[in-house]
Parts: sequence; C-alpha cells; structure tokens
Amino acid sequence: MLQRTLLFSLLSILCLTTPLLAQSSYSDLLARLGENYANGEDPYKEEYVGKWPGQRYPELLAWEGDYVLFDNFRVGNDETDKQSMRGLWTSALIDLSKLKKVSFVMCRFPLKVGPISYPNGGHGELMYEFERGGVKTPHGEIGGFDTPFGAFRRDDQNFDPVKGMGRVYKSIFTFYARNARMSQVSKIYDAIEFFELDLSKEQMKTLLINTLKEAFEKERLQSEYYNTVRNSCLTNQIRLLNQVVPKKQRIRERFSLSGILPKYLADSLRDKGLVRRERQLSCPDGVTDYINQNYSEDVVVTKRGSNFRNFYHEDF
Repeated sequence: MLQRTLLFSLLSILCLTTPLLAQSSYSDLLARLGENYANGEDPYKEEYVGKWPGQRYPELLAWEGDYVLFDNFRVGNDETDKQSMRGLWTSALIDLSKLKKVSFVMCRFPLKVGPISYPNGGHGELMYEFERGGVKTPHGEIGGFDTPFGAFRRDDQNFDPVKGMGRVYKSIFTFYARNARMSQVSKIYDAIEFFELDLSKEQMKTLLINTLKEAFEKERLQSEYYNTVRNSCLTNQIRLLNQVVPKKQRIRERFSLSGILPKYLADSLRDKGLVRRERQLSCPDGVTDYINQNYSEDVVVTKRGSNFRNFYHEDF
C-alpha cells in the first residue's frame, strides 16, 4: 500500500512539473530569439557574399520537444529590388504542436527551353500554417512559412532548366515567411494555386519534422547537386509527402511529369485523394488581395530605401 502511495505521489509530481518544465524551455528559447541579429548585425552575411541574395540555409540553434529555434529565416523582402529577390533575415521559433494546415503551392509560368515554350511550366513548394503563437520572430508573429527546395547558385547565375539537368547547381531549402514569399512570387509568376492537403494532424506534423531535419542538413545539401528531373523543387516535396501517406496514395517523383510540371502534379494530388480544397489566384492582383484578406495578423517586414518598416514600427 505504501509503495502504491509513493508511486502515485511521484506520478502526480511528474504531471504537475512537466508543463512547467516545458514552459520554462519555451521561455528560454524565446529569450534567445534574435540574439544573433542584435543591433542590426547579420552573422551570416560574409558566408553569402557572391551568392544569390534570396537564398540561405536555415541554421538550427535548438530543438527541444515541439520547439524549434533557428536562424536564417527570411522574414521579409528588400523592396528596393524590383522583384524582391533580396531577403531580410532573422531567427524564428516554431511550436510544432500549433501546426494546423499544409498546402502544396504551385507557381505557374511558361517554361522556356531554348526556342520552345511550354505553357504548363512552374515551381512547387510546401506551405505550413499555424495557430496563433506557432511561429514567432523578433519582429512579431507569422502565421506560417514556405519551404521551397531550389538550385543554390551564384548571384551572377540565372536558373536554366537544361543546365539544371547537369552538375551545375547545389541544393538548398530556404524558409520564407508566408506573406513575404507570396508577395515575392506574385511579382515573378503568372498565377499561384493552393492545394490544401488532406492529411491528419499526425501526418502534417511528421511531414514538417522531416522537412526541418532535411533543411538543417547543410553539409549534405551543399554536396548534393540539384537536378531538374531527379532532384528538383517538385521531386523533393513529393518525396517528403510520400513518407507520410500510405502506399496507395504515393506519387511517382522521379522521371515523371508530376516531378517536372506542376499541372501534372496537381492532377496526381487530386487522383490520389490528397486535396482537401484548392484555390487559384492571378498575379499580382489576386495574390495581393489574398494576402490582405488572410495574412492581416502577420507581421510585415520590408526595406524601402534606407529604412525598414513593419506593423510594429520597429527598426529592423
């Protein structure tokens, strides 16, 4: 009887202290948010001299339970650049337990290969969206972020899909605040389509965890070549999605039209029963309206001229 009483007491203490320890862990991580960017510093600036200014490898600082803290989060755009290719970088703290939605985002544009133009070309990436408090930055909260996989290149290199079939570009995941990403892509693509994925909460969380783990493998990505048909923006997101769905719902990722052209991937997502709802927006007006209607609570960080601004009127 005494042993049962002691065991019950220990379990009661554990139940009471576990939430307190988790809250303490979160508070400690929150206190570190933005510490490497204090006083306007950019600790990674020199590493990316001569590199395409819109891409950086996310740098993991801490991962404790559901809380993930990392640097090189693209929180905003440099509006002095007409197409917002240059990013504004900071740190982010994610609470995985607050993930609520995952969408495949298809960006449409004609794909040109030499003199030939294919109308169904484009780019694809995953967007993760959260309940309030799910993504925090030093400047305020963000409702979600995109995780495009791409070809890491020099600042004097434009992407060429034919060259992308050879050993020309290295690989990279870049994490963008959703409002900054949608604002940027609306300036360079013809249309954007959102396919909200019909996944369980457990599947969504596992998908994000797997994405984070791969994105933080900087050395591996730097040694791995991007490939237009075998290791592209689409094939990597399909591969990650295939890891969390049953075999009957998996999509062929390599050497397939789904792995090259967004139109065919969209068809595959529908055929496999993976689409909960979908929406198509024109660029730039349709996307701008969508941002204003759906991302109004997200902090906005931009650079215009020599000044930065956001909704909290802080200096960046």
